[in-house]
Amino acid sequence: MRTSNPDLLTKAHSAINAQKHLWQHTAIEVSQKDLFLPESLQLLQPISNSEQVTGYALTKSLIQSHAALNNSAEWHLSLLALNHEIRKYWVALAIARCKEAQHIQDPMVLIQRIQSLGEASAWLLEHVEVPAQLEATPLASLERELLGCELHENSAYPILFRILKVAYDLQVTQTDLQNLDEVDVMHKEFERNWSAGRIIVLPKNQGYSRDRWALQIQSSPSTAYLDLLNANPWLMLLALIVYTQDAWAAEHGAGFNLCLPQGQNHYVANEVKVIAVGAEGDEIEIGTLADLILKVINTLGMLCYPHTPTVNDLNQTLATLIKQALELKLWQYRDGGMGELGQFSIHPTLSDACYSLPLSPMFGRKSKYIQQVIKDSVLELRQNYLLSKN
Repeated sequence: MRTSNPDLLTKAHSAINAQKHLWQHTAIEVSQKDLFLPESLQLLQPISNSEQVTGYALTKSLIQSHAALNNSAEWHLSLLALNHEIRKYWVALAIARCKEAQHIQDPMVLIQRIQSLGEASAWLLEHVEVPAQLEATPLASLERELLGCELHENSAYPILFRILKVAYDLQVTQTDLQNLDEVDVMHKEFERNWSAGRIIVLPKNQGYSRDRWALQIQSSPSTAYLDLLNANPWLMLLALIVYTQDAWAAEHGAGFNLCLPQGQNHYVANEVKVIAVGAEGDEIEIGTLADLILKVINTLGMLCYPHTPTVNDLNQTLATLIKQALELKLWQYRDGGMGELGQFSIHPTLSDACYSLPLSPMFGRKSKYIQQVIKDSVLELRQNYLLSKN
């Protein structure tokens, strides 16, 4: 057995607890930062008010690394592996597994193990002189608590290699992060809330974050449009999309339609198709509503939590939101004529409201940059489609 290291184990436990809080709430208070290992703290997004840093939030690289692993336990250990003092024990196990593979007749076993490490194999080269033995590490009790096994066990080596690979990828992540302003809970600063680095919580995962850290669905204080939209960022996106559609159509140029495929009920619209309309009136299907929304969110530099959904999953989620949008008179639906698809568009009630107080500042001025991103996204998706056909 390796010599126990109670200080190292205590530090690791403290870091794990802080990481769990981070993942559950999308950010931590600045007072909690000393619980993190310095190597993982530098990967977090500083959040500030007008005067000072008040918290640290998840970043794109951390959310993507979580999705690349099998579960949260592996993610927590990957963050620990950023620390050299902890990592050296797991690297020694990986070296032992590779030396073990050298004695297996099939050479592909070693090749596959090296490949599964990816660029993290560089760490093995840095420690080739370390005695490599398959024995319990000083963190064995923590490993078992999180994984249900210890990383020196035969069944655990794929987990070990995944942890090291993700940790190495995180280590080379750009960490020069600019401060992100706290969410304006009064929703007067629209651009502050809908800015690069901001997390938008998926509808099925609402309630994870505090309201000053991320955009998420909350209970609305009233039925007024402004309160409803501020309390539900996903309905806000749907409202901005149909507003942009309507305003663009009024320019008598290019635009887009939101069409319902045949056989679907507009109250259960789980695959709304986006049809780009060219300046000459030509129509090209460029994907689904989910494709467009993911494109917009990515262009804005915002992050979906707890993961970037697949197009299919997001379309399924949007079906419920579209039903709400219809019931709240944000969207309307009109059946198509002979051989034509039905279409969604802005509801006349919302359209009128957008040009009067209290909505006019938001739709007429504050959200102009998002409206432009929606237009640019449609044009880019259309161009990508045309290029793919050449």
